[in-house]
Amino acid sequence: MAAHLRVRAPLLTRRVVARLLAELPVYAELPQEEVAGDIAGIVQHSLRQFADVLERRRPPARPTSPGSATRRRYGPRRACRWTRSSPPTRSGRPWPGRS
Repeated sequence: MAAHLRVRAPLLTRRVVARLLAELPVYAELPQEEVAGDIAGIVQHSLRQFADVLERRRPPARPTSPGSATRRRYGPRRACRWTRSSPPTRSGRPWPGRS
């Protein structure tokens, strides 16, 4: 099952992204390069991580890099603090509706 999922990850990524665009208006407002880049990359990474979980029959190991514990602890808090002046995208472009 895991190997099958990995092989199909590119196709499944395209399907998931197409569904996001069709069903969630905020995704349709994003620039195409954001959708094809960051969003598709996150979806494909998540599919591959899920394949790893299926293969190992356990959740992925927690990151042990310096600062990872701090990011886990404060990440949700930072996510709730996004403001109109602090875009969350890697490209530096604000999410739709933010200036």
